[in-house]
Amino acid sequence: MEVLLDANNNLSYSKRHPVTSRRVFFVLDPLPPQPPFPATSSTMSFLGLRKWPTPARPIPVAKPMWPFLTASLLTIYLVGKAQDMGVKSEGFRNDPRNPYAAQIAKESHH
Repeated sequence: MEVLLDANNNLSYSKRHPVTSRRVFFVLDPLPPQPPFPATSSTMSFLGLRKWPTPARPIPVAKPMWPFLTASLLTIYLVGKAQDMGVKSEGFRNDPRNPYAAQIAKESHH
């Protein structure tokens, strides 16, 4: 493949045709002239970040997420209850490794 620059400064490249094996030329469109800096408003941006367009209405977050939030709260509650039941069970109530052993002993005396 050869890349060429013609008299009008247009880039072109050539390849061999797969069937006839003749050289075929492709002309690439030149890029339009670019301004030296992007055309922006006169306001400055913070650390190079521009303001994102915001929709007219707020984006719904809670409405589509309510099943997941409800399931998360239920899971946290049930896991906490299962942990309390496990710590206070007969097998681990008097275990010296139980960090709640003193607290459980106080509660059982009342």
